[in-house]
Amino acid sequence: MAAVTVDPVEGTPPLKKKGSVEHAALKDHLQSIAFLVPGAIWMLAIVIYPALVTIKDSFFNEADTKAVGLTNYKDLFTTAETLIALRNNIIWVIVFPFVVTTIGLVLAVLTERMRWATAFKTVIFLPVVFSVTASSMVLSLIHI
Repeated sequence: MAAVTVDPVEGTPPLKKKGSVEHAALKDHLQSIAFLVPGAIWMLAIVIYPALVTIKDSFFNEADTKAVGLTNYKDLFTTAETLIALRNNIIWVIVFPFVVTTIGLVLAVLTERMRWATAFKTVIFLPVVFSVTASSMVLSLIHI
């Protein structure tokens, strides 16, 4: 007969034995977390901390001496130039990728049904090749 272990506290799972499958899985998870911790610390240091400091500073004046509340945000979103820049960013981040992807998909489908598909693909991709070639030639001329 096998002995059954009972934990003194009701409702808690029995402790994991050192050689068990659960113990090995827990050890693997701890190793994974150990590899993720340096990246998480680095992310905190170079992304999250500066973002939080920037948000905190946005509620103060230019010299960081007096709290001005939401005045900076009111000024930001009532300036015509800022609103134009915000509109342009929305176009470049949302509209432009959608349009370019749509055009690319349409051209991809059309080239598969064309008789001269190879020639059409060459005409479409030639500017990409020329721009890379031109860039490499310019960089070789200026000796970087």
